[in-house]
Amino acid sequence: AEYDEIAIEYPYGQFVPNKDNLPQLENLSAVANQYMPQIAFGKTDDPEGLVAEFRQALKDAGYEDAIAEVEKQLAETYGE
Repeated sequence: AEYDEIAIEYPYGQFVPNKDNLPQLENLSAVANQYMPQIAFGKTDDPEGLVAEFRQALKDAGYEDAIAEVEKQLAETYGE
């Protein structure tokens, strides 16, 4: 009873992205799996170059479209 007096509904648990509208996820995952071990474990002589290459590969895989879709879905769930 004491908890119920102060409890609030957790608003962020409502959002579950619709993956059917996010076909880029598979490609983004493949890019992350390719680059992240090299970046995380320093397996490169040119870390800045590798990160730049990683960012470009994410863009090429549809990162910006995926972000736009998730933002759209968040707006639909929570409002603007």
